Amino acid sequence: MEKQKKMTQSEKIMNQIADRIVSGELKPGEKLPNERSLSLQLGVTRGQVREALRALSLVGLVVIKPSDGTFVSDAEQPVPENSLSWIFQRELHDQEELYHARKLIETDVVKLAFTHATKENLEKLESITQKMVDAASENKTVAEYNELLEEFDSFMGRICGSRIMEKLMQTIILIRRESALNILEVPGAIENSIHYRQKIERAFVERDRKKLTYSLNEFYSKSKQYVDKMTKEK
Repeated sequence: MEKQKKMTQSEKIMNQIADRIVSGELKPGEKLPNERSLSLQLGVTRGQVREALRALSLVGLVVIKPSDGTFVSDAEQPVPENSLSWIFQRELHDQEELYHARKLIETDVVKLAFTHATKENLEKLESITQKMVDAASENKTVAEYNELLEEFDSFMGRICGSRIMEKLMQTIILIRRESALNILEVPGAIENSIHYRQKIERAFVERDRKKLTYSLNEFYSKSKQYVDKMTKEK
């Protein structure tokens, strides 16, 4: 059995602070305790707290304002594209792990989006899905098509009703980009992505949660086959 990488002290601190944000204990815009208070609360050094806060700021979970303090960020502030989320830095070592992280986060985001979707949201979702169909029939490049996939999933994040889940969706989209471009080169992958996003969109329109759950499970099961195929071909 592969030995798990041991978490650093800073990673442990990051987890503890992020848990307080995800749980709602710390609200968007709320100021965090200062470094000294956090170090006493967590039983660590101020330097370790400072390192953890800097890492959390890189992925957009907190905002550090010089001479003012550290604040929980608002959803409007995007995740920087040149950063990797702390939540994946130690876990994601291969396609298998990336697949499971995607399934976990994307499924939750889509189900939340289903709950909060308005009539206007459904019209927008149909529009994005149709653009994907048109892009495939017009033989757009893989990169151009992937932009539409990211638009579809980013939209799910925006309407899901959770600032934290929206940020996690932004992050997983950035992290998966290289992998997605490779998978879409596999014959049938683009058609598969369209087929299941259409099924997801129809479940939204019909307000059928059971159909949505079934479509999501089927989608990720089929996607796993493309991940495995791409990995074998390398």
